[in-house]
Parts: sequence; structure tokens; C-alpha cells
Amino acid sequence: MTYKSIVPSCMECTIRRSSIFSNLKNEELEELESLKDSSIYKKGQTIFREGNHPKGVFCMFSGKVKIFKLGSNYKEQIIRLGKEGDLLGYRSLISSDKYRASAASIEESTICFIPREHFFKVLGDDQNLSTKLMKLLCQDLTMAESKMVEMMQKPVRERLAEGLLILKEKYGLMEDGKTLNIVMTREDLASFIGTTTETATRVLSDMNNENIITLEKKKIRIENLPKLLQESHLDD
Repeated sequence: MTYKSIVPSCMECTIRRSSIFSNLKNEELEELESLKDSSIYKKGQTIFREGNHPKGVFCMFSGKVKIFKLGSNYKEQIIRLGKEGDLLGYRSLISSDKYRASAASIEESTICFIPREHFFKVLGDDQNLSTKLMKLLCQDLTMAESKMVEMMQKPVRERLAEGLLILKEKYGLMEDGKTLNIVMTREDLASFIGTTTETATRVLSDMNNENIITLEKKKIRIENLPKLLQESHLDD
């Protein structure tokens, strides 16, 4: 069950500045405001489900989201993560296809929904928005391809180190300047890097014992960033 949420108007929304809607004209923003709907998704709630037909797009105002596919054994494989300002579900909408993945909230999230007809109208009226969307699509595809290659070629420890650095880049750090600003279950973290929960937990414990990171329940604090970067081989 989702709950209605009160969010700022599109004209006053500071999150819009980091989204593809950042350069819309006032009249376009007013029209967007009149037709959008905003809801709160509690932790673990489904936003859209693989196999369903899209009826619009979702724009994140706050929170964190995982986009995942289910394997033949119904095991999740996280293919992407979402944060404030991100657009969700747009690829299936543009291709007039069913959702090829599902989305669910990692933490309580406030998300705006823009109906299909209105999204395409705004897209058709604003060439700059169309260009931004094409760039976003290319970026998503490039990241997906890179992740597939890395999962096939890199050992788990290397993938985990890179995964933690991706989370740092995506969500930032807490006020202490070390703790990742996202709390993921061990299952979700394992799904994100493409391994089993047991293996991810073991490698995390090894890094904790080596003082590369510190584990505090579900929180992860990076103690030695240069060492973590070295483990990821991103600097090669």
C-alpha cells in the first residue's frame, strides 16, 4: 500500500535541478505539476513489477530504490540503483514494451508519477528534454554492459570493493565522512555485485578484519579509501 505525499510544486522543487526536467519552461512545469501524482513507498514496497505494462514514468523526490530482475530460481539480481532526481521506468515506456525489471524501495521513498500521455507530450514539445533522455538511455546501457563484463571477469573481492565505491559515488557519505549513506541488507549487496549472500558476508568480514572497512550492523564505514580503491583495481 502506498501513501499520498506532499511534495513541493515542480516550479519550487530543488530536486528537479538534478533531473532531466531541470530546464523545462514555466508553462511546461505548470502542466507537469497539474497532472503528476506523488506517493510514499515504504521500505521494501514494489514500485513497478517485471512483466507489467508501464502507464507512465516515475521521478524520485527522495529515498533509494533498487531495480532488479528475478532469475530462474527467483533470486534477485540488482542491475541498477536509484536516488533522488532519477527517472525510473522510462525505457519500457519509450519502447512500448513490458517492464523488463522490477523496482522496489530500499528505504522509505517519495516518488512522483507522470502519466504516459503527458510525458510524451512534454517530450515532444521540448527538444532539449528529448536529447537529455537519449543521453540518459545511452549512459544506462553503457553502465549495464560494463557491469555484465565486470561480473564475468572480476573475482568477488574486487567486485565488492568496486560495489562499495559505486555506493559511495551514488549516495555519498554520512556526516562522519566515512559511513556510506545507504543501508543495504547483505542479500541486496550480494545481489548488486552478483554473488551469494554467504560469500558477500565472508568477504565483508575479511575486509573488516583488515581494517579496510568497519561493519556496524547494516552500516558500512570506509576506513581506508586508498586500500579499497586498490582492491577494486579501478586505478589500473
